[in-house]
Amino acid sequence: MTVVGSYIRTVLPEDLPLFLDSNGILIDRRNRTPMEMDAYSLYLALKAIEQVDLVDYQAERKAIVDAVVIRMQSCNGFWNHGAWTGSSKEVHMRFTSAALRLLIEALGDGLLEKPLVVLDAVKKHLSFTDELNCGTWFLHDSLELAETGVPKPKGPDDPILNHAWGSSAINCMVLNTHVDTLATMIYVLQHLEMGELDRQHLLSKVYSGLSALSTVLAPHKTLAGRCFARVDAICRSYFFGNYFNRSLLARLLKRGLVACYFPIRQRVRSWLPFYAFPDGYTERDISLQGLCFHYHVVNVFDLAKLLRQTIDGGVPMDDTLRHRCGQLIDRGIDYAVCSTYWNHLTTEMLKNGTAILLCEAILARLGTLADHRLPQHWVHAYCVIRRSLPPTPAILGYDPFIVQTKEPGLKCADGWDAVCLRNGARLEIDLVHERAVISSQPGGASIPIANLAT
Repeated sequence: MTVVGSYIRTVLPEDLPLFLDSNGILIDRRNRTPMEMDAYSLYLALKAIEQVDLVDYQAERKAIVDAVVIRMQSCNGFWNHGAWTGSSKEVHMRFTSAALRLLIEALGDGLLEKPLVVLDAVKKHLSFTDELNCGTWFLHDSLELAETGVPKPKGPDDPILNHAWGSSAINCMVLNTHVDTLATMIYVLQHLEMGELDRQHLLSKVYSGLSALSTVLAPHKTLAGRCFARVDAICRSYFFGNYFNRSLLARLLKRGLVACYFPIRQRVRSWLPFYAFPDGYTERDISLQGLCFHYHVVNVFDLAKLLRQTIDGGVPMDDTLRHRCGQLIDRGIDYAVCSTYWNHLTTEMLKNGTAILLCEAILARLGTLADHRLPQHWVHAYCVIRRSLPPTPAILGYDPFIVQTKEPGLKCADGWDAVCLRNGARLEIDLVHERAVISSQPGGASIPIANLAT
């Protein structure tokens, strides 16, 4: 499988010990620092394998849960990471969100008996916020809080100080982490028992966070913003389009873009803060240099996950924001597949498994659609990636945000993926011949891809 977090290939359950250090702490195998994202992905993958192969990995799942809980207790009730600074005050909120979801999953599975422990961690997670003039923003890490007292280490990607939308100067306004926390908090409301005061407090934070999201994703209409977006689209298109070009001229031009254009781009994005570009590209933040291009796919995935979770969790989303999110997801997938960005995605796929998130984003998006719209180029991209990368937990058949629990015995032959989407539809994809079949509900009438393409 592909682990969502470090995006490395692993074999379960044999490789589980590799994700623990000598002290029993769950780690990121790339840098040996504490990290809970992989633990959550491993837990879900074990559940997926259990339901398909009819085996029992409860002991292995319990070991993962225990490792997460013991470390939380050893860190005074909340996890820390220290990946950049080595400081115990450095906390990464994408990791803690994954840990919270894991513990809620464990509660539902009867592997954790103390909901109060989870609620306390949720409250701690919610303390890492910044109040904007348009709502609450959930931070990427604790280093974006001045009171932490631990500055980010200096490097080539130093953030530019800004006060966009009334933010604090050191808040990088990282989009994907804000969206991930929103989805997690809605999941918490859906599955965790709590008192009415706690529930109302959490709901108020969610609605405030959605308000902030609606503001920052609104279409940017200033003349300067439109001009910058056109120039940026040209530069990105050339940069991605020449990934395979080894000529001296192409290499020099690409180096020139990295050395000259992207530092200027970083400053312009701080002066003209927006995330969604008209060509379909979605930026991760407004303060960093913008060279981590894979976050475009992460943004699309997180928006699709949030859109589905507002439906599952019964949290109303403003119609304008819902339409905007759907628009950005669809355009984002199209951009990833139909533009020169595809060169970047498929090239980087040979180094790590991040591209697999595009497959999950497609599944999550299909789970929010009332019709059976499934463009052929989405199917093509899905199949190309899956022929190179092993499946994630969702593709294996279990993920509370993306797919439903598989039907008993739903196991396709080699070269096929089969999942039950969150909206009840059943999707089967022939990875070799790049065909897809979807039915309205498990056991319902199938509709061939030729009738679905748009």
